[in-house]
Amino acid sequence: MDLRVDRSETAAVTPERLLEAVIESVAHRTNGQIRDLAVSISNGVAKLTGKTSRYYYKQLATSGVLDGEFELDVENEISVGIR
Repeated sequence: MDLRVDRSETAAVTPERLLEAVIESVAHRTNGQIRDLAVSISNGVAKLTGKTSRYYYKQLATSGVLDGEFELDVENEISVGIR
């Protein structure tokens, strides 16, 4: 299933499709290295939570939102160093 969302469509897509697309983008970008990944979107901000063993994966999670076509800001609360 193609969950990409074009920047010009961001405001027009359903919140559910946008959420699915962001989750897919983060999971793909981090190669599944974020455990208990949870994403919520409110007022143009994607809030990320979960656990990872390396700061690198936390950075990749942020880039999975910012580099996507979502026009969202990111609040990354993923915990690092937890195995």
